[in-house]
Amino acid sequence: MHWQQKYNTAVIQRDSLEKEQKNLNEDVQFFQDKLKSHGEFNKSYEAVEAVKKTLTSKNKTLQEKLIGMQKKCPVDEQEEVHARNRDLERQVQENQDVINGYYRDNDTLCDEILEHMIMVQENRV
Repeated sequence: MHWQQKYNTAVIQRDSLEKEQKNLNEDVQFFQDKLKSHGEFNKSYEAVEAVKKTLTSKNKTLQEKLIGMQKKCPVDEQEEVHARNRDLERQVQENQDVINGYYRDNDTLCDEILEHMIMVQENRV
C-alpha cells in the first residue's frame, strides 16, 4: 500500500502543478498585450513564454509517465514504481519552484507595468 500512497501523492502534486500552470497561463495571457506594447518588457515576456513551453512539455511527459506507471503496477515492480515516484515527485517540486519564481517575476512585472502606466498617464496630463 505504501507505493499507492506515493503514487497518489505524485498525482496530487501533478494536479496541483497543472492548476498552477493554468493560472500562470492566464497570467501570461493577461500580460501579453501589455508587455508587447512596452518594448522594455518584451524580452522578459519572451523568456517567461519559453520557460512556460518547456515546463508544459515536461509536465506532459511527467503525466504520461504517471499514466504508464498506473497501468503497470504488479507486486514485483513496486520498488521500481517507488523509485520512479520519488523521482517524479522531485521533478514536480522543481517545476513548482520554477513556476513560483515566475509568479514572483510576474508580480514584479505587474508592478513595473503599473508604474509605467502611471508615468504615461502623468505625462498625458
